[in-house]
Amino acid sequence: MDLRLFWAVTKRFKRVAIGGFLLAVVLAVLAYGTPGPGGITPHGTVTYESQAVLLITQSNGAYGRADSKTLSVGAPGYMASLSPIYAGLANGTAVQDAIRAARIPGRVGASEGVDPQTGAYTPFVTLTAVAPTAADAGKLSQKAVAAFRSFVSQMEANSGVPSSTAVALEVVSNGLPPTIASQPKPTIPVLVFIAVMAGTIMLLFSLENKDPRSAAALGRIAPSVASENGATVVPMAEPNGAPGVHRERIPRLADERTRSLDRLIKGR
Repeated sequence: MDLRLFWAVTKRFKRVAIGGFLLAVVLAVLAYGTPGPGGITPHGTVTYESQAVLLITQSNGAYGRADSKTLSVGAPGYMASLSPIYAGLANGTAVQDAIRAARIPGRVGASEGVDPQTGAYTPFVTLTAVAPTAADAGKLSQKAVAAFRSFVSQMEANSGVPSSTAVALEVVSNGLPPTIASQPKPTIPVLVFIAVMAGTIMLLFSLENKDPRSAAALGRIAPSVASENGATVVPMAEPNGAPGVHRERIPRLADERTRSLDRLIKGR
């Protein structure tokens, strides 16, 4: 692209260029959100997330002993195998109903711990709370931890499991402070801005190509206009870039009749 030509066209039709730019900005802003006294409110929603991590362990200190062979079913490897089971319990109806009873906006999901290197289970359960505000995400996460631990304790008590061998859930991470899980992306506003500016540039060059005087003012053709055999001759550029001539014949029938009448009157 010839930048000098582009700048010349933009400068000549600066009102159109400025108008197109302002229109592109306004449409891009409206595509992103709704302007208001407090700023621009995005059309999409911002969600926050709080992840609490619980360790599956026992009161006998399954992970505090150097020799895990002294343990039977309480060995660390066995605890890791319980991870998907306890994640399923956290996603179950009983725990989810207890969480919803708090009437905190959002949702909670549980997932088992997995070693990213080997793919083997680890003795962890992750509770992920997602809410429309950071405060709700934090409250929902804490409520989920309390509801899940209470459910497991009640289940073991109903089963008559001795406290020495009962599974305990220890909080490793409380999920505070919450983090942003998702937010609106500027992709659509950027595309809107580019599309409007592209249309504006096409309009500028369309106006420049439509008017030969504009082309002459921009130095693309010679600005001289001559008259040749009753025709107006305007130098123009051919499609291949070579100079050409455009002849615009102007009807002069009225002038010829006037001159004929003058001759007849003088001849008398």
